[in-house]
Amino acid sequence: MVEDEDEDDTPQAPVRFEISNKEDLEKLRVFMKQHRRCKYIHHDVACACFTYSVTPTMLGPLYSLECSCGEKIILDGDMS
Repeated sequence: MVEDEDEDDTPQAPVRFEISNKEDLEKLRVFMKQHRRCKYIHHDVACACFTYSVTPTMLGPLYSLECSCGEKIILDGDMS
């Protein structure tokens, strides 16, 4: 087996992202408020209610938030 020379065994810093677009922050606030009761009805083993996703694109990252009930919003304010 050939080892990859570029492989680095050092721990990586945590990945963080920030949503700074005011329109997206308001969409996020409203969505979370609308789904605050879903955590009592729909949740996974860890009692998590929301799944945050970041999709890298050539225009910049695309953020989405999905509730455990299945509804999803896409936060794309920085791309428009």
